[in-house]
Amino acid sequence: MVAVDLLVGGSWDAEYHRTQPFDGFFSPPHLFIYTLAAVAMALVAVLDVRPRLRDCFGPYVTLPWPVPVLGQRHPGSLILLTGGMAGIALAGPADAAWHTSFGLDETNWSFPHAMLGCSLALISVGFWSCRHALTGVRPMWSATRYLLGYLTVLACAVVMGPLQNYPTREFAVAAGSFGALASNPDHQHLVRIVTQANLTHTSPAYVLVAAAWAGLALGLLRAVDPRARYWLVVAVLVGLSLSGTAGAEAQRYGLAADPRVTAGLPLLTAALVLAVPRPRTVWIRYLVAGAAFGLHAFLVWGTAVTPIGYALAACCAPVLVLTGAAAGAWLYGVLTRPARRASLWLTAIVVLLVPAVTGTVDLVLRTMIP
Repeated sequence: MVAVDLLVGGSWDAEYHRTQPFDGFFSPPHLFIYTLAAVAMALVAVLDVRPRLRDCFGPYVTLPWPVPVLGQRHPGSLILLTGGMAGIALAGPADAAWHTSFGLDETNWSFPHAMLGCSLALISVGFWSCRHALTGVRPMWSATRYLLGYLTVLACAVVMGPLQNYPTREFAVAAGSFGALASNPDHQHLVRIVTQANLTHTSPAYVLVAAAWAGLALGLLRAVDPRARYWLVVAVLVGLSLSGTAGAEAQRYGLAADPRVTAGLPLLTAALVLAVPRPRTVWIRYLVAGAAFGLHAFLVWGTAVTPIGYALAACCAPVLVLTGAAAGAWLYGVLTRPARRASLWLTAIVVLLVPAVTGTVDLVLRTMIP
């Protein structure tokens, strides 16, 4: 249900804004998204409050204080899942207030959008953790592992925000000139923010954030199954999904001939390099994969705006991929053994800290760029 909400509702929302004048928060796609979210929350609440169901989801974690619905002791896997649902519930009113105040003038780093995206990522982790807790009763199908890996890695791409949404400045301008967005002054301010701050693939910030995300994805997937027939397949599917979306958008905006838009993600290059079995030392292979990631990004986008700054950022990619891989392995440990305080920290960081940081960046950019 959450996947349908994300894929169908998210796509409908984007298309609605492109083709219809902005008429407030309570648009049909928003109502669809939050109605499905409310149903999903109700289903998870049933698992939380019914002991016979709750006890199926693994060891309990003792919370620092009693929490409504959860109590003071609750299965760690359900804490992750419920924490993500709570983030959606908190983000809804914030999203309404944000759209009322700023209309369409917000990047994906705005507080409500970041909270929504991060909460969806935590929901995917929580759902995976809950399914893992049930493996003793009902073994997980192979297809389920592929699906959960794909959805989780794709959801974690939210950290890249507008850096992932816009391959180039020309792409941002073309997107902002399409349909109803062309006459929306709020969205035109967003376009100015993206172009003047260069929140695109051609920014050195992109290669830094994207390299960390790629490392997280590869580290998590390899922790699930070190065989390339799993993690490499999932990484390729994620990369093709994101690059395919960019390609379709480029076709819509008349930019299909620009290789910087359609060249794909360097995640694919990093994954293929990591699949080479030599050297045997895994951390060295991550460094080499990170170097391939940085080189790919530099050759496609690095020479457009700030070649020296981009080259320096690309040189950091090996360390960032390795660091991200360590974070991915840690995340898998939390996912499979959530009866630790780490699950509480993960929930707080993902639902509150990350949106607060990115939301601050969004407000600063809005203030600095008229």
